Amino acid sequence: MKLISLAVALVSVAIMASGVAGCSSSVAGIGVPIDEAGTDSGSSLDGGSGTGGSGAGGSGGAAGSGGAAGTGGTGGSGGTGGSGGSGGQGTGGAAGSGGCPSATHQCVRPPPAQWTGPAYWFAGAFTDSPPSCTAGTDGYSGTFSSDPASCPTCTCGSANGGSCAVDTSVTPSAYSDNSCSLGGQSTGAPSAGCYTLPLSSDNSIVPPPILSVPGSCAEQTTGMTQVDPWTFTERVAVCDAPTQGGCAGTDLCIAQPEAPYGSQICVYKPTAPGDSCPANYSRRFDLHAQVDDDRRCEPCGCAPANGQVCSADVKGYTDSACQDNASTRSYDPTCVSLSLNRNSFDIVPAVSDPGQCDPTGGASIGSAVPSGSLTVCCE
Repeated sequence: MKLISLAVALVSVAIMASGVAGCSSSVAGIGVPIDEAGTDSGSSLDGGSGTGGSGAGGSGGAAGSGGAAGTGGTGGSGGTGGSGGSGGQGTGGAAGSGGCPSATHQCVRPPPAQWTGPAYWFAGAFTDSPPSCTAGTDGYSGTFSSDPASCPTCTCGSANGGSCAVDTSVTPSAYSDNSCSLGGQSTGAPSAGCYTLPLSSDNSIVPPPILSVPGSCAEQTTGMTQVDPWTFTERVAVCDAPTQGGCAGTDLCIAQPEAPYGSQICVYKPTAPGDSCPANYSRRFDLHAQVDDDRRCEPCGCAPANGQVCSADVKGYTDSACQDNASTRSYDPTCVSLSLNRNSFDIVPAVSDPGQCDPTGGASIGSAVPSGSLTVCCE
């Protein structure tokens, strides 16, 4: 038994000695090549390709140690493959929209219902020129002033064109005495202005009235009409501010106001009775787009002449046609005594005093009234 064990040991020494001599040999029964270092000469495994990079191959496994006598050693296992490379960089999300640039703009609340805005407000001296607006309006504000028209003096020239006439609607009465007391008979209507006496013995009459038809006068004007311009204390404008997005909620992004506008942001609407500013807008202004101005002077004129005085002559005739032997008496509306033996008479009126005319016109009339008004409320 000991001899057999010694023999096996010698054989093993011999085999090991031959390996030391540098010859490539195979362990009996296995056929795995062994290099000089005693390691597995097989190729390393390639690493799996990862997305974005390839893994390096693993190194070969160490050579197995020799087994019991007569049995070849077990070959080394292949190396572990390399880990996959890291994935490529992902694509960025879409760029977000820009906000309201605070350096040049600001976010403001939207206008209340029935109001227009947001808007910029300009206020300057009355003589200033307002800025032009793409949308909005300019006008006037502050204290309004307008003086009445200054009017000329009206007078009238002399009255002329007046006349006096017999009232033919009244029939005269004739009397046989000289004092319009006895008798009393109607003469009848005149014929071409001639009245026939009922009896040749009639010596007095109650004549018909004399009608006065007043004359007229030419108006005369001294001076000229002058209407001074109306004024306000301020020239103003309200201009809509262009808006853009970029603010939270319903707020609107607008450019910050610049000269000549003031710093306040405003809203506006046509003026109505009882208007008041909405919440958050504490300063109120009244803008008037125009002024309706009809200031003027009444034209000069003259009323009909007053105070005209009429007189008349009563002429009696011996014939019945007011032709022969006229005798003249002064008109007296109560009684006229005629000469004897008169058969007809006529009355010849005349203007003894034309009177005078009272001037009319020359008064200042009309007014200047602001209109086209807007109520403007600012923060």
